Amino acid sequence: MLFGNKNLHDIDIFFNSHKITKVNQTKFLGVIIQHNLKWQAHIQLIQNKISKTIRIMYKVQNNLSTSHLRILYTSLIEPYLNYGSIIWASPGSNITLEVLHKLQKRAVRIVTYANCRAHSKPIFHNLNILNVYDLSYSYSSFCV
Repeated sequence: MLFGNKNLHDIDIFFNSHKITKVNQTKFLGVIIQHNLKWQAHIQLIQNKISKTIRIMYKVQNNLSTSHLRILYTSLIEPYLNYGSIIWASPGSNITLEVLHKLQKRAVRIVTYANCRAHSKPIFHNLNILNVYDLSYSYSSFCV
């Protein structure tokens, strides 16, 4: 993979007389890295995985208590938001994080049996859960 924001199609790289195939993105340690160092593909992957989990939580919501639903959240959703977020959830990527934030709000409303229009800030506070923006800022300030 060649990194850069310009068109790098005219460069060929050879190793032991074999031309290396160029790719625009690759998965490294579970994080999708794009050639332009944007994170849309990785965030889309997280979005798909969290959406599937939310559907499962919604279906089992009436059979589980809030504490059990919170366990599902912390074991099936939170790891996707935490893993590698120090890289892909940098403070400058707020636009792309909004999709994940909406999914996260939907999930915590399911955990607390709240109305779909309920304000999410008190729910996050009561559950002692950081939203995706706070997660990214807490990691970036921790590493400074």
